[in-house]
Amino acid sequence: MKKKSILCLLMAFSLLLMPGTSITANASTKESTEIVLGDTVLETSDYDKSDISISRDLSQKNEGIVIVTIRDKETGRILEVITEKNQSKNNLINSVNSPSGSGNYIYNIRRQRNDGPVTIYLDCTVYMSDSGMYTQINQVLGTNIYISSTCDSTLENAVSYWVVPNNVFPTAEVSFWGSGVTTGKLDTSVEVGYSVEFLKSIGYSVTTTAGTTVYFRKPISMSGTFYTYSTGH
Repeated sequence: MKKKSILCLLMAFSLLLMPGTSITANASTKESTEIVLGDTVLETSDYDKSDISISRDLSQKNEGIVIVTIRDKETGRILEVITEKNQSKNNLINSVNSPSGSGNYIYNIRRQRNDGPVTIYLDCTVYMSDSGMYTQINQVLGTNIYISSTCDSTLENAVSYWVVPNNVFPTAEVSFWGSGVTTGKLDTSVEVGYSVEFLKSIGYSVTTTAGTTVYFRKPISMSGTFYTYSTGH
């Protein structure tokens, strides 16, 4: 119950910081989905478990990289790609916060969500140690939310944050979230596939001009908790 309350608090707080967005019951009541990565597990309420399919690519596991793809179960469209990367796979780090004799690593969890003309990224980077019997998180190095796009777009009011239970390290879980407002414009005669109807169908507010230029805007948020163990959800 404590884990779910932390995640719900983060989601509610992120919505408060997003201009023009109100908190609704749906934000806190959606069932969470457990996504097994490589050495960690991500739990998120961003998707309805019954609507998605999840696949793991372990072909780069020896290099410390595991890639998970989330697809819309009905259409097969890629919704998100999550990359777990052990950035120090072959380079152990000595950390005063880690137990003596353990292996210490920098881990990065990157969520990459496709949102029409915009791709949203949410990163969380941590120090972790593995004694062989247990794994723990010793420090959060930071979080970041940003976007990329083939058209003219920006991420306004970008905020990212993290929290651990009781604000105490070491820990076995970190909750993190990011939010902002994507704004931009595109030429529908050039950006084929991004019609006004399509943009509206995926939640964008759209303003059209006399020509083919379209202005779009959408509040966005991503949140989740990653663990060093399975939660069983």
